[in-house]
Amino acid sequence: MRPSPHRVTIAHLLDEGCSAAEIARRLHINDRTVRRIVAQYRERGHHLPLPKSRRPRTVNVPRIRRVTKKRISRNEKFSMNKIASDLHISRRSVQKIIKCELDLHIYLFFRCQMLSETAKKNKLEKCQKLLAAVRAGRLSDIVWTDEKFHGRGRAQHPKPAAAATLLQCFRSEGENFHTPIPFHSAHSLTMLQDW
Repeated sequence: MRPSPHRVTIAHLLDEGCSAAEIARRLHINDRTVRRIVAQYRERGHHLPLPKSRRPRTVNVPRIRRVTKKRISRNEKFSMNKIASDLHISRRSVQKIIKCELDLHIYLFFRCQMLSETAKKNKLEKCQKLLAAVRAGRLSDIVWTDEKFHGRGRAQHPKPAAAATLLQCFRSEGENFHTPIPFHSAHSLTMLQDW
């Protein structure tokens, strides 16, 4: 913390006989600051700043913080290693400045599949054709599930309690049968056609 620039004025007003509350009111500064300087002036006989008890900062100083903030504002896709090597400080110091001093937090965008307008139209047309084929009875088996059977969407090791089983296949002849298939609520409803 920087020493108060009003130390000389506070000592002068105290010599004139002003109280701490009156000095704080005149100078428009915090009353606690005035009382601390007054106590030091009465005990030690001077108003000079006291020496710090800890080692002074050498890396996390206002100049480094200002440079780091400007670099981040210029380019949000910055590299902490690049900033650290340019300023000749450690990467850990840059991380500490960004997190503690600048109060910035790193986040990652989650990549997910986005449907364009043409993809939405194609999906709607395919579903309408599939629905028309089911109504007409041209398809023998339709599997309804919200778990993909193959590819990346498959549950690797479903837990027995969490993995419910659900499958109903309606044949055109009218017979029903049930087969256990992993069920996971995180996946969207998927229609699979059994040809």
